[in-house]
Amino acid sequence: MSAGRPPEFTDAEGLTVKGCAVRLFTFLPGRTLDRRPLSDRVCLSWGALLGRLHRALRAKGSGKYPALLSRYTPWSLWSVSELPALVDGVVESPEDRKLVHSVLARFAELEPTLRSLPVGVLHGDLNEKNVLTRPEENCGDGGDEVYAVLDWGDVHGGPRVLDLAVMLTYVLIAPAGRRSPEESVGLAIAGYLHHLPEERVCSVSLLKVSVPCAGCDGA
Repeated sequence: MSAGRPPEFTDAEGLTVKGCAVRLFTFLPGRTLDRRPLSDRVCLSWGALLGRLHRALRAKGSGKYPALLSRYTPWSLWSVSELPALVDGVVESPEDRKLVHSVLARFAELEPTLRSLPVGVLHGDLNEKNVLTRPEENCGDGGDEVYAVLDWGDVHGGPRVLDLAVMLTYVLIAPAGRRSPEESVGLAIAGYLHHLPEERVCSVSLLKVSVPCAGCDGA
């Protein structure tokens, strides 16, 4: 798994202070998935990338990062409790408002269960613009695979199923080619569970609520 890394500086000689913050990372080759139809391989490897990321973070031990676990970000699904007060002023259609309120209410019912799950460090926004693809090695058809993670600005803590729900929301709305969106989601889940099969029991049932809720939050 690849990710851009901040370069190491041994001294600050020659650097100019401009009064603003700049984040500098090493370059990673590849293309994002923005507006690109998803192949089967891309769906599988997108889910697999998140599974590998979660497995690696779990192996590191989440307790080492208390600041990340307690961090607040508006893109976290924990912020969903703030949305009901905003819906009526943002969503014009009465039917759509009713639908959104029902999704948010169901998530509120589910929240105690979610908060009882083990907490880990989450990427927070593994969307189509925050991953890179490259031609898959040992593949003769020129197909791409998702291989790298971008943008760590929304890292926070929570159960891993919330991170999975956010990613699947973007899989669901991406161009699917001849597949149905649901088939794309199924492939991404299969890729994820290949690396974290123990998530199978709790994740699938919780995703039925968490995915539409992530869609409401992102909109």
